[in-house]
Amino acid sequence: MNFDKIKKIQDMDLKDKKVLVRVDYNVPLKDGKVDNNKRIVATEKTIKHLLANNCRVVLIAHLGRPKGQVCPEFSLAPVAEEVEKLFGVPVHFAKDCIGAEADKVVAETKNGEIALLENLRFHPEEERTTPNLPSNWLNTAKFLFKKPSAPYTVPTLLPVPWPITCPAVRGF
Repeated sequence: MNFDKIKKIQDMDLKDKKVLVRVDYNVPLKDGKVDNNKRIVATEKTIKHLLANNCRVVLIAHLGRPKGQVCPEFSLAPVAEEVEKLFGVPVHFAKDCIGAEADKVVAETKNGEIALLENLRFHPEEERTTPNLPSNWLNTAKFLFKKPSAPYTVPTLLPVPWPITCPAVRGF
């Protein structure tokens, strides 16, 4: 994939848009809290840029390797608390990343706020690049932002079978 052809966040008219951001929040947890928030801090410039444009920010991420099963120890709930603390805006946490729960949380999130959807890897489709699961995420947004980072491989970045129904854009 040629990343030079993907538009940059600063090239987009973002004012009042709903955006979906795939972030690397695979952070260590200890006693139910984020033990090291370095990966969350790494998204700060992108997220703050979106919030400054009054965007409704929908974050999707994975944590650990739950192998397609719901495992409480891999929940992103503690990450939601850390994101709220770091960015100083309400963070609405959805206990699933698809379906009615996720739709409701995204709908209730206002512009200038953040929705964080539960661990993508609670669904086996996330690693299999099955088209149905990602289309549920992509259909919620006007833009898809990808926060590049070293752990991502091309299949995780933008898997080919995923239907892209909104423009893909690079974050900072």
